[in-house]
Amino acid sequence: MVETTFDDRPGLSLFEWRRDDRSVVLEVGEFEDESPIWMGSAIETDCFFSDLLELWTGLQRRVAGAWLHNADCWMFSPEMFVRDLALPALAPGLRSSDEATRVRAQGTAHSYERAIDAFRQLASI
Repeated sequence: MVETTFDDRPGLSLFEWRRDDRSVVLEVGEFEDESPIWMGSAIETDCFFSDLLELWTGLQRRVAGAWLHNADCWMFSPEMFVRDLALPALAPGLRSSDEATRVRAQGTAHSYERAIDAFRQLASI
């Protein structure tokens, strides 16, 4: 079951996503000139890469300009995120001598492919 909460304290808003024992917390702040805009959010994760991809896809459905970047402000496309971060972390499972582990890792790799396909479909709308 997925749970979401939104804490809207003055000057600070927190969005929290939870599934089982995994979570993603976004700190959402506004920067105002003439109109409020969302510049970026600190993110705290305790989840699978696939959870973050799913959340990112859902966010992009509503805010097309939402992208992930690291502390050095390197922007990630979904493909780059999977290639550079998610797949290297999955590599030991894909190479495991244990067949059940390999099968689970292959299923996870396929979920990454489906997430990238979802991003491509959003980009074509």
